[in-house]
Amino acid sequence: MTEDEFVYDPFSLQVREDPYPVYRGLRDQHPLYHSTTYDFWALSRFDDVQRAARNWHVFSSAQGVDLDHSGAAIYGPGNLGNFIDSDPPVHTAFRKIVQREFLPAKLTTSLSPQIGRVVNTVLDGLQDRDEVDLIADFAWVLPTTVMWTWLGCPESDFPMLRDLLRRVKFRELGVPDVTPIASLAITELREYMHDLIVSRQDYPTSDLISYLLRESQHTGGSDRLEVTLNISTLLIDAGTGTTAALLGNALHLLGDNMTQRQELLGVPQKISDAVEEVIRLEPPVQHNVRTLSEDIDLYEHQLPAGSRMLLVFGAANHDERRWRDADAFDVNRPSLPHLGFGHGIHLCLGAPLARLEVAAALSEFLRRFPGYHLANKPVRLPNLDRGFLFLPAILR
Repeated sequence: MTEDEFVYDPFSLQVREDPYPVYRGLRDQHPLYHSTTYDFWALSRFDDVQRAARNWHVFSSAQGVDLDHSGAAIYGPGNLGNFIDSDPPVHTAFRKIVQREFLPAKLTTSLSPQIGRVVNTVLDGLQDRDEVDLIADFAWVLPTTVMWTWLGCPESDFPMLRDLLRRVKFRELGVPDVTPIASLAITELREYMHDLIVSRQDYPTSDLISYLLRESQHTGGSDRLEVTLNISTLLIDAGTGTTAALLGNALHLLGDNMTQRQELLGVPQKISDAVEEVIRLEPPVQHNVRTLSEDIDLYEHQLPAGSRMLLVFGAANHDERRWRDADAFDVNRPSLPHLGFGHGIHLCLGAPLARLEVAAALSEFLRRFPGYHLANKPVRLPNLDRGFLFLPAILR
């Protein structure tokens, strides 16, 4: 393929199935790539992506960070609680509402026991089965159960909510917009959460919804219900699917690599290192959009204010300029900071929770099913997240 023929299409089947050869082409041949189809510029080398993610003054999030423009539809506008699609001081004010609840020490105290109970309950249900879908039967159940319990959703609603959230995330291959199925599901999810929040206004409890209502009155004022709704839907969407994808990616990588798995079985404390390597190698969020707030010069190109910039975290995490044999999965890899959860002020708020959930799930799963192996052909997610919709496995 000549340089003129090189194409990077984030919505293509090729990139969904295996983006890393394309990412190598971006890094080596097109460190600043222009997509005329989708009208964005892409950065893919580690140093470039890290520098841009850190510089929120120039690389702004206020115009949205999703290629399919789904963020504002699910989380509402940035000036009403959506701290993902906003810059300081708005970002700072709304993120602060919930930030202390996601501190690692607080999560360990408040949620670790619950995470352990959910992991054991789910795996107890798999104990007598031979073949399972590691996504639907395990990876999807854990983070959704934890998040909805924390928010205060009734347990009887969990099956309905799981189906609803799957529809929220449904996309059509090659279509760079939210699908009608997803749009309808987003409306249903927001209506459900609105009714739950209203019920907590008069009858608060100890759940996260009640906490958000109380804290948002200082920032949201008369809009505190809308702020609580937007932050709640943000936490549901961002705090479940990506964690499920991450756990699925870990089980897939280890299912294909018995040598690495044996190392973890022999030294369980290495689980956290393995989780970090999965986040680097197969981050569920492969890229984010930024919008230039001023004219800049990059790689001999003059880019005007208003240009959309794609920060390709998945490509940056495979940069050979930073990691030796960067495309390989290696649980013994020397620790270096990666961009699997983003960087800068928009570093993923839920990263500590995702690490906690995946480490607990992986440790207990490997203890119970050390000889599991993958079966049939897995199916990738039908959206821009890097993960699996279906991951069949034989447990024994």
